[in-house]
Amino acid sequence: MSLNRRDILRMASGLAASAVATSITTFESLAKGVGAAGIPTFLSGHFRPVTEETTSLTLTVRGAIPTALSGRYFRNGHNPKEGVNPGAWFYGSGMIHGLRISGGRAEWYRNRWVKTPARC
Repeated sequence: MSLNRRDILRMASGLAASAVATSITTFESLAKGVGAAGIPTFLSGHFRPVTEETTSLTLTVRGAIPTALSGRYFRNGHNPKEGVNPGAWFYGSGMIHGLRISGGRAEWYRNRWVKTPARC
């Protein structure tokens, strides 16, 4: 059996479509996962949403931060409103978390809501 480029691309696109369908099914099952308290797993424990904006200037460091390391670390992630189940972990309002590191110290931590129609 001889395959040309077009045949190979058709087979590859079929495999890719199958992988995407499997991924969507997996995401949906994860989104519907419920913990012991009846709360979705992505809204409980370490994953539960942060309810308030915070600025902290007194941070304790366990271990040591190299003094040559200097800069800011930002993380953007979902953070649905308290009491709201957006249906999946990747939906919901967002929150930016920031950390400033300089001179071997963690100088500050701040978090702020992403300003969206749901959060204004």
